[in-house]
Amino acid sequence: IIVDGLQRITTFHRFMNDEFKLTHVAKGNDGIRGKKFSGLDPKFKNRIRRTNLILYIIDEKAPARAKLDIFERVNSGSTLTRQQMRNCLYMGAGTRWLRDMASADFFKDATGRSLNTKTMRDRELINRFCAFSLIGVENYKGYMDDFLADTLQHMNGMTQEELKELASKFEQSMRNAITVFGKHAFRKHDSEQSTRSVINASLFDIYSVAFAKISPETIKENRETFRSLFYESMNDDKFVNSITYSTNQKRQVKKRFSY
Repeated sequence: IIVDGLQRITTFHRFMNDEFKLTHVAKGNDGIRGKKFSGLDPKFKNRIRRTNLILYIIDEKAPARAKLDIFERVNSGSTLTRQQMRNCLYMGAGTRWLRDMASADFFKDATGRSLNTKTMRDRELINRFCAFSLIGVENYKGYMDDFLADTLQHMNGMTQEELKELASKFEQSMRNAITVFGKHAFRKHDSEQSTRSVINASLFDIYSVAFAKISPETIKENRETFRSLFYESMNDDKFVNSITYSTNQKRQVKKRFSY
């Protein structure tokens, strides 16, 4: 799996297979303009064929954190988010599933279309839902990067039927969140609040997982009860602390799920 340099290596490979002609060339090199690889002077062909590539090979058993750190270091251009890196490192059925769910209207409606799609903040939150739903909070060791990476690897091995079932649960969760909280879903707020605050990832964790397990009928029948319980929790300092400070620490994660 090429995690950095894929476009450049693919371009050379395609050019050497005569898939395109040279168009944008520097001044003084007009002699090669419009030529495919097969049409180049032999000295140019040989130079391309004999060029050594410096490769940094990462053992496949290396921890997810190490892979992400290396990826971050070698990408000297625009800084990538951890989710963008995971999208490259663990590309497969799992990452495609995240992409499809992030573009679904039920998810956009539940999150108020307020999550940055370019940095994949939307896919990161969905990745977290999958992690706590599939692997479980009891298996969270305190390292979110590893947890989310392990989840994508797990999802890449799931069948289409299993992913379809997961999608159905996720859709139910998002629709339930809309039913109970409307525009305030996954956001800190009180019963009198009209303005909308930002999405809180910790609230998304616990409510997305919980609402996936409850039928829409039960949600509708007990909407006000769910709301009142939430407002009670927002007056509990221990709970608010667990969704506000050091939120990826093992202790904080287990505390808010237990609550």
